[in-house]
Amino acid sequence: MLTCYYNGQWLPNDSIPLSADSRTLRFGEGLFETFPANANGPVLFDEHMNRLWKGMQDLAFQIPKLLSPESIRETIARLMQKNKLTKARIRVTVMRGPGGLFDPVSLAPDLLIQSWPLPDSSGLLNE
Repeated sequence: MLTCYYNGQWLPNDSIPLSADSRTLRFGEGLFETFPANANGPVLFDEHMNRLWKGMQDLAFQIPKLLSPESIRETIARLMQKNKLTKARIRVTVMRGPGGLFDPVSLAPDLLIQSWPLPDSSGLLNE
């Protein structure tokens, strides 16, 4: 069973606590970036993080001060270690929590980071 990172917790991939009242589930209020990573780190990381931050600004997320591209990079490295992966597909998902049509409970994002094995034959990583 693979581990994921969700709002500061390390959880099994199949036990992410998502509410049916999530604005992401109800209204699609969230975004994600998917990219390969290896022992040297995520591929094109700065480009992906620039696009993620632009999307969060467009969706009016209040980005916590502790959430930074560097903290995401460090979490990805720890996640790959926990899942014993040297090559991985990484997905960083930022989503809005619960709320009604016009009233999110919080403008701060929920953060989910997942990893899966990336086979050598994928052609996505050239070391």
